[in-house]
Amino acid sequence: MKSADLPLIDIVQINENIGHPHSFSNDLVIESLQTKFKAADNCEEYLAEDAPMSVRINGLCLILLTKGEITINVDYLKFPLQANTLFFILPDHILEVQCRPEDLEGKIMVISKDMLSNMPKKNEDGDNSLQYMFLRKNPSVELTDEEVSVLDTLFTLIRKRAEAKEHLFHKEAIQSLLFHLFFELKNIIFKKNDIVPFELSRKEELFQQFLKLMFKHSREEHSVSFYAGKMCITPQYLSAVLKELTGKTTNNWIDHSLILDAKILLKTPNMTVQQVSDMLNFSNQSTFGKFFKKHTGQSPAEFRKGKQ
Repeated sequence: MKSADLPLIDIVQINENIGHPHSFSNDLVIESLQTKFKAADNCEEYLAEDAPMSVRINGLCLILLTKGEITINVDYLKFPLQANTLFFILPDHILEVQCRPEDLEGKIMVISKDMLSNMPKKNEDGDNSLQYMFLRKNPSVELTDEEVSVLDTLFTLIRKRAEAKEHLFHKEAIQSLLFHLFFELKNIIFKKNDIVPFELSRKEELFQQFLKLMFKHSREEHSVSFYAGKMCITPQYLSAVLKELTGKTTNNWIDHSLILDAKILLKTPNMTVQQVSDMLNFSNQSTFGKFFKKHTGQSPAEFRKGKQ
């Protein structure tokens, strides 16, 4: 099965299968972990009675775990979580959940991509690309008791506001609380990782623009000229900017993104090497195999079997 063919679960389906009032339109759903997971023998069943082991959620998923243990696989990478942990699942990524339902406490929130795109922004681009890149590699955050208390309070406030259907400014009130939540999350993440907010230079803005394009197009477009053309600059200037800021050329960045996607796809059950090659837009399987071995030291088949 291709990763792109995995079910894309949206909030309507989640609402139908959970059956609770803690939601806003088709854009937001919040539920207690113990309520949701205790209703099923395994964690996947809350999505649908015959849900497959792997799904994708059409939105940002935040899991605040306050008690118990849970193992979450994102893009087939395993993340064992303990109490006092916040976990991010970015939109469209492949999700599997393993847990002991009776032991769980916490909250889960899913925010649609539409609501995220319509949220008020501090500026047009901000540091969203850098945050996406960081969270993609570091999706879990260990929390102090005080941080858990603050986030749990905000989750509860957002849930209560979602229930207040008669509120004259229902959507705006929810967005305001989400905006507050996101700044609390950024504060926690930035402090724990010594990230200092700053104004971007023109070259740093170009880097962010490139990252956005690469996240969107890297599977289909492998040439520097494509990205430079989209940014209305020369390939030489783009590579010079990236080399100066990151120490890596444009080709290095594109190759790294392709290898990351290749590893994810090769771990997808029932997907052949030929299908992975096709999804990543290589001319043939042999070219893909040589590219993968050059960058990893393994053939795609060796990587799939877990050989080192």
